[in-house]
Amino acid sequence: MAVALHRYAEGIITVSRRWPVDLRQVQDEAASGRLRRLIEQLDAFMTRAVREGAVRPGLPDGWARSLLVHLTHIASHEMPELTPAQGADMVAQSLFTGVAPT
Repeated sequence: MAVALHRYAEGIITVSRRWPVDLRQVQDEAASGRLRRLIEQLDAFMTRAVREGAVRPGLPDGWARSLLVHLTHIASHEMPELTPAQGADMVAQSLFTGVAPT
């Protein structure tokens, strides 16, 4: 689960930095369809994460997915000093363990 999330985040960070797009502004029908499919895949991933104990159950629908999207955006655009791998580390760590001391 953690490896899959890390690979996803690292890929998204790399692509997002190269071709920054505000997904809230997508109006093209084909692009909107791809975005919906991506959201469905991320929701399925988060359902699996709950099943496997990586994400706690009982969160509002879409909460974990939305958090993942926002963390990835932060790593991509607000923390340019991080490499994609370092950004993916921060995304995974923040999603799975939060920011409290361990």
